[in-house]
Amino acid sequence: MFAHLLCILAYGVVAVALAVGLPDYVPALEPVMAYGAGALAFLLFALLHGALARRAERNALYGELDELRVNLSEAEFRLERQSELLDSLAGDIASQEALGKELVLIRNLLGQLGRNTAQTAPQADPTPAGPAARGQHPENDETDDDEAEVAGPPAPKVDPELSESDVLNIVRWALKENRVDLYLQPVVSLPQRKIHYYEAFSRIRGPRGQIIEPGQYLKLAADAGLLPTIDNLLLFRCVQLVRRIRRGRNREQGPSFFVNISSHALADEQFFPQFTEFLELHRDLAHSMIFELSQADLIANQETVGPHLRRLFELGFAFSIDHVTRLDFDYKALAERGFQYMKIDAGALLGEADGVRSDIQMADVQQALARAGIQLIAGKVEHEDTVIGLLDVDIAFGQGYLFGRPKRSQDDIDEGRAAAAG
Repeated sequence: MFAHLLCILAYGVVAVALAVGLPDYVPALEPVMAYGAGALAFLLFALLHGALARRAERNALYGELDELRVNLSEAEFRLERQSELLDSLAGDIASQEALGKELVLIRNLLGQLGRNTAQTAPQADPTPAGPAARGQHPENDETDDDEAEVAGPPAPKVDPELSESDVLNIVRWALKENRVDLYLQPVVSLPQRKIHYYEAFSRIRGPRGQIIEPGQYLKLAADAGLLPTIDNLLLFRCVQLVRRIRRGRNREQGPSFFVNISSHALADEQFFPQFTEFLELHRDLAHSMIFELSQADLIANQETVGPHLRRLFELGFAFSIDHVTRLDFDYKALAERGFQYMKIDAGALLGEADGVRSDIQMADVQQALARAGIQLIAGKVEHEDTVIGLLDVDIAFGQGYLFGRPKRSQDDIDEGRAAAAG
């Protein structure tokens, strides 16, 4: 303000000097004209001063705006960093919560398995002597070459001379030690034979590398009262392995996995709510996993499994029905419950084998499935002639030894090698 007053005073003095001194230099100039010239000079100086002042203010304002932009950019950067830190913290908390639920579920399952086994079978050495324990192969054991190529040297089956308690104790030990391997069998499109899905199978591996298949322990486990717990634990292990495969490959799209779920798991009021909570924290699996039930389990346990299937459907999971023996049911109602796939043996589809009871023509069944949005998959495809027959009746997907036998997941093999090396 003081500078402005000095400027006004300065050009005021100049204007007065002009008004007083101009007649001395120009005698013909009237005093009134001299005063007018002084006033005009004062006005011009005032206008120039105002223009310069406004320009200075504008430059100062632009400078302040630039400073504000810089400050705003810095504030946005800090806010973004804080948001990233908060997201990271929230992710850590969610991961810890998921891990906590996972550990609780494992502890409960293993505790139940241990109690049941202790009550039903005597303790036995999980590494019994015999050909299988020593890593030798029974002479009559056939090993698939493709499986050997994927999984390394073929693993021996359990010694058939083992007692029932020995088999159960090997199963118990393998489950506690996380010796559950994931085997995958492709489901391909026809006729291109491009892999669209995999079906996941669990195989239990003993301390000497023995592979125990379900047919070797199911009846023993059922008689001992262990089957529900084993089914639950195998289902959970399978979900863990599928989750690890998808995380390890770091892809959000790709083949989905059919995972078998038994009526024991669905009907277990202690296990299944915890299992559902675990899946709620891993909803990304909904687009990667398809839970598969047998038709017999679904029909025999509709009231028991219905609420649990509905909850999984609400989480975004789809279902498949296999081991189909009858076709007289409401396909639309089935689809509304989340069933998007149906597997029927190729022989039954082509009328070459018994097993499916129905008065309905297969062509009508296919049309009903298509209207309901249920995809039909032919199972047990083992010969090229079968493929030709399936194409004649417009079957779009197939599964069987012709397209690939179940092979151990390469991710599972790599992890096992890393653990052994460590």
